[in-house]
Amino acid sequence: MEQMARVKGTRQRTQNFGQQAIEGFGALTGEITSDRIWRITIYENCSTGQFWFIPLVYSTISLMTKTTPPLQVGFDMDGVLLYNPGRIIRPLISYFKRIFLHKKKLKFYYPKTYSEKVFWRLVHKSSIYNAPGISEITRLVKEGTIEAYLITARYNYLGSSVEKWVKKNKLENTFKGVYFNSRDEQPHEFKERMINELKLNVYVEDNFDIVNYLAQKTPADIFWVYNILDRGTKFPTKFPNLASALKQMTNGKHK
Repeated sequence: MEQMARVKGTRQRTQNFGQQAIEGFGALTGEITSDRIWRITIYENCSTGQFWFIPLVYSTISLMTKTTPPLQVGFDMDGVLLYNPGRIIRPLISYFKRIFLHKKKLKFYYPKTYSEKVFWRLVHKSSIYNAPGISEITRLVKEGTIEAYLITARYNYLGSSVEKWVKKNKLENTFKGVYFNSRDEQPHEFKERMINELKLNVYVEDNFDIVNYLAQKTPADIFWVYNILDRGTKFPTKFPNLASALKQMTNGKHK
C-alpha cells in the first residue's frame, strides 16, 4: 500500500467519514459506533480519475475517538441564572463605599441578627424569574459541550433556597455540582476557592467587584454579565445576559 502511494501518477489523500458514509464498506459496519470518526486513505489515478480504496480499506483505516473534553463552567445564581432587578444599584453601592466610607478592600456585609437575616431573605426573593439561557445550559450539558456547576455565595442560612430552586426547575441532572456558601465565607473568597478546587475553565458572574477579583486570583476565564449602569465599564468578556455569554463561550471565543 505504501508502495502504491509512491507510484508515479498516483495521488494519495486522507478523508474523515462519519457512520453513514462508512456503512458502505460492508464488513466494517459491525464495528461502527455513533461517537466515532473513521479516517480512510484514498488513492487516485491522476490520469484516469479512478479511485482505489475498497481493497485497501482494512489496512488503511484508523480509528479516532473524540477526545475534546467538555468545558468546566461555573454559574453564579443571583444576577446570572436568576434575574434580579436590585442588582442595578450595585455600582452605586460600590462607589459609595469607596468614596464616602473609604473602603478599598473588598468586603461584603454578613447579616448577624435574626431581623437582619429576615431582611436578606426578602432581598434574595427579589430574584424574580429565571434568566433566558438556562434551557441552553441543559442542552449543552446533554451534548457534552460543558459540565455545569452552580456556585452561589448565598450564606448557609439561605442554602435551602438554593436546593429548592434547583429541584423546582428540575435541574438536578443539569448541574454536576451545586454549591452555596455553607461556611459563610466572604463571597469573593468562597468563589475563588471553589473555582480553584473544581479547576473550572469559565465562571459567569454579575458583580463587577467580584469579577475583577476573580480575574486576578484564578486561572479561569471570568465572564461578566453586566447591568445597564455598568455598560460603559470596560472588560474583555462582558455580556448583557446569560444567553449571549453562553453563545460566546461555546463558539470558542473566550480568552
